[in-house]
Amino acid sequence: MCEEKDLTDKELENLDEEPKTFDEEIKLPDKETEPVDNEPKDSIDDNKKKKNGNSRFSFLKGFVTGALVFLFAAIIFRGYIQIPINGGQSIINIEFPTLKLLGKNVNGVNERLVNKKIHEINTILNENYLYEADRKTIQECIYTGMMYGIYMQDPYAAYYTNEAFKDEQKQSAGEYVGVGFTVQKNPGEEGGILVVEVSEGTPAAEAGVLKDDIVIKVNDEDIREKDMSEVVDKMIIGEAGTSVKLTVLRGGEELELVCERRRIETKTVSYNMIDGYKLGYVKVNSFVGVTVDQFETALGELEAEGAKGIVVDMRDNAGGDVNVCLSMLDGILPNDIDTYTKEEADWYEQGKTLLLAYENRKKERFSYCSDDSMEYPLPIVVLVNKNTASSAEIFAGTLKSYGYPVVGEKTFGKGIVQTITPLSDGSAIKYTSDQYILPNGDMIHQKGIEPDYVIANEEGSEEDLQLDKAIEVLWDEVLNGDE
Repeated sequence: MCEEKDLTDKELENLDEEPKTFDEEIKLPDKETEPVDNEPKDSIDDNKKKKNGNSRFSFLKGFVTGALVFLFAAIIFRGYIQIPINGGQSIINIEFPTLKLLGKNVNGVNERLVNKKIHEINTILNENYLYEADRKTIQECIYTGMMYGIYMQDPYAAYYTNEAFKDEQKQSAGEYVGVGFTVQKNPGEEGGILVVEVSEGTPAAEAGVLKDDIVIKVNDEDIREKDMSEVVDKMIIGEAGTSVKLTVLRGGEELELVCERRRIETKTVSYNMIDGYKLGYVKVNSFVGVTVDQFETALGELEAEGAKGIVVDMRDNAGGDVNVCLSMLDGILPNDIDTYTKEEADWYEQGKTLLLAYENRKKERFSYCSDDSMEYPLPIVVLVNKNTASSAEIFAGTLKSYGYPVVGEKTFGKGIVQTITPLSDGSAIKYTSDQYILPNGDMIHQKGIEPDYVIANEEGSEEDLQLDKAIEVLWDEVLNGDE
């Protein structure tokens, strides 16, 4: 039995509507119809463009940020900022702690502080200096100034420009291609260059060039307004076998002289037999590359002439290349004089003749020993005076260490060695690097060598008492008057 139920008016209305399917209720689209979007079709491409644009902007933003960070880091690393004011007449300096903290100190010099001051000076000059500055000269003077700072303590320190270093090398070699005279800038109103010395047997001497001649033209080109170094290096000096025409002023008259360029060897050694004795005399003026051969030639020829002993005169010799000096000593001394025990010196070759030792700033010692077995057979006496210095003192002091008599005055006392180090651009610096120690253990710097026979020449007298004493010692005490 079914229970009857009365329907409401609203329910009766619903009965009149058609039933709805599941699909109509959810309204699913057909598979073949296109998707429904709220945006137009080309909105996807626009999104890609926006993304690319954003990427480019992000990259640019990152690049700029990175550059600014790098610039800021560089400024902080450098340690300062400089801001010109008042038209460049003044500079505001903003310093950071890194200026002093990160500065590389070389012998106590903070390079960053130095660069800061150079930058400040340069900025002011760029804005206000009246004349056109020679930048190369300024740079060279900066380097010169640095070495001058060392010079205050080390009077042998120096900076060489490219040209000066080349000249130094020529002087050290003692040999060059030229005509054989020495010149200086003429101080007179005539201009040109003044001949101050003409070496004997040179092309200049053979051509008739005289001391006090004034060179005004080279190969018909007027040189009176030219720089002297340019005239000498680029016009007078040239290839061996070629000629150069010089126009000189002499007594107000112009003369033309032609000189053939030849290889010129500096004469550093002279020699002769001593009158009345069978003794030879050798004068050594300096130690350069050609000195070794000249010295050996002198000793050999004097021995051939019958000399029984040699006086080697090192007076007024300021030194030179120590290697030249050691080569000369090597030719005199045998190679097997061993004066040290193994315990006393492990820094040199045992059983060898020690010629010289040197010590660096680390107190490390090194040695120069005799290489060859040659020994000069004749006895030698060495002459010295207060101007005997450096390599000349080594020559005298080393021979004295092995019993060769030394006559004269106490020597100058330069017992330190200078090193010349080339720089990457062709320039060079010279500085003191080591101190010498003679074979007997003496360090002679600021002390000198005391001669075995002390004697001084009388001022104003032409009599050479020192040479007379050297002859006496060699003849009477060494040779015992044996003819």
